[in-house]
Amino acid sequence: MNITDILNNIKNKRIMVVGDAMLDCYIEGAVMRISPEAPVPIMKNAKTTKLAGGSANVARNITSLSGVADLVAVIGADDYGHDLCKLLAEDKSLNAHFFTDNKRPTTTKIRHVAQGQHLLRSDIEDSNNFSDKHYAALLKTVEKLASSADCAILSDYDKGILTAEIFPQILTCLNQAGVKTIIDPKKQDFTLFKGAYLVTPNRAELQQATGLAVDSDDDITIAARQLLQKAEINALLITRSEQGMSYISHDTAYHIPAQILTVFDVAGAGDTVIAAMALALAGGAPIKHAIEFANITAAVSVSKRGTATVTPQEILRFAPHKRIKTIAEKMMTADDALTLIDGWREQGLSIGFTNGCFDILHAGHVFSLSEAASKCDRLIVGLNADESVKRLKGDDRPLNDEHHRALVLAGLQAVDGIVIFGDDTPFELIQKIMPDKLFKGEDYQIDQIVGADIVQANGGTVERIALMDNLSTTKLIDKIQA
Repeated sequence: MNITDILNNIKNKRIMVVGDAMLDCYIEGAVMRISPEAPVPIMKNAKTTKLAGGSANVARNITSLSGVADLVAVIGADDYGHDLCKLLAEDKSLNAHFFTDNKRPTTTKIRHVAQGQHLLRSDIEDSNNFSDKHYAALLKTVEKLASSADCAILSDYDKGILTAEIFPQILTCLNQAGVKTIIDPKKQDFTLFKGAYLVTPNRAELQQATGLAVDSDDDITIAARQLLQKAEINALLITRSEQGMSYISHDTAYHIPAQILTVFDVAGAGDTVIAAMALALAGGAPIKHAIEFANITAAVSVSKRGTATVTPQEILRFAPHKRIKTIAEKMMTADDALTLIDGWREQGLSIGFTNGCFDILHAGHVFSLSEAASKCDRLIVGLNADESVKRLKGDDRPLNDEHHRALVLAGLQAVDGIVIFGDDTPFELIQKIMPDKLFKGEDYQIDQIVGADIVQANGGTVERIALMDNLSTTKLIDKIQA
C-alpha cells in the first residue's frame, strides 16, 4: 500500500481522542536590551499566536489529515478555555466534547520567542485529579462515542484526566466495542495499559518503565518485549528522535530510520505520529505501512515552527524526497502530478515533460525517454488516452489500452510519472504542469512542438531528442501483419 492509497483510505475515518487538552500560546518579539532592574532580557512583544495543544493538537492533526475527530477532554472556566473552544469550533471535522471544571485552570503553555529562539516558557496548570462527577460523565461519553469510532487514542500528558483508575475502565469499554486503542503514555506503570492495541513511548519512557538499556536496536527489542509480556500489551511503537522508530510486537520487530528534513521545532511531533498511526490503521493499512506513513508525517511536522498540523498535500510533497519506485505510484492524475512537482521544485529539482501514444513500447521509445531523463531531475510523461489515439491513428488503434500502456511506461526507471490526457494534444497538461524542460523527437521542429511557446515564455527550454533509425510502432505492426 503506497502513500496515495493510505491518504485515500483515511478520508473521513472517525477517531476518538481522550486526554489532556491544552492551549499553546506563542508570544513573539525581539530582545534589544537588558533590564536595568535585573540581569534579564526585555522582550518587546510583536505578535501572539494561540494554537491547540496536547490532545487537542492530536485531534487537529486527525482533521488536517482528512479524518474526523471526537475530542473528549476537560477545560477550566477561564479565558484560556474559551480561546481553545473558539479555535476548535473553526474546524468543522472536529467535535469537542468538553467538560468544564470551575476549580481548575485550562492547561496552558506560554512560550516567549525572541528572534526565532525560545526565551522562556511558563505553564498554567493543575495536575490534580478531576472530580468523580466529571469522570462518570467522561466514561459515559466514551461509551457513547465508541460505537461510531474507527480507532481511539488516549493522549496522556499527566494533567489529571487519564488517571491510574480510569485507564482500565476506558480500555475495557473500548475493547468491548471492538475499537483498537493507541496510547501515548506518561505513566511508568504500563500494566495500566493492559489490552491496548498499541502504546507509543519514546526511548526515555521505555527506559524509565523497564530500567534497561535502550541504546541499540537490540536493546530496544529486548526492553520492549519484556514490557509487552509484563503489561499484556499487543505492541509498542518506540519513537527514537533522529534514530527513527521501532515497532515491537511479541513476534515482530521493525526498526525504521527517521526521514530527513530540516528540524525547526519538535513541539507536537508525537501528537502528529499518533494521529497518523490511528488514521492509517483505521484505513486498513498494514502495520509496517502505517508506521512508514507516521514517520513521514513526523518529518513534515518537525520541519514547521510551533505546534504543527500536517496536511495530505504536505505529505505528498515530502514523499518525493525518495524517488518513486512502485508502478502504482507513478500512474497519477494531473493534480497529483502538480502536487509532486511542487515538492520536487522545493528541493531544487528540474522537471521534464514529454508525451506520446506509446502503443507498442520499443527500443526507440526507451532510448528517447532515457535521453530525456538524463537531461532533467524528474520526468513526467503525458500519455494519450484511448479515444485520443483513435482520433490520431485510426479506429484500429491503439492495440494496447491506456491502462496497459501506462503500466509498461511505469516500469521504466527513466519515468517518474505518467498522466493520461484525453485531448488530441497535451497543451492544457503542459500549461498546468509548466515543465522546466520540454522534450520531443528530432523529427519535430521547435515551432511544431506543442507547448514550446508557453514553456519558453515561462523561462523553460525545449529540446529535440535524437531518434533511433527505422523504429516505430506503425512499422512494427506492418512487420507483424506481413
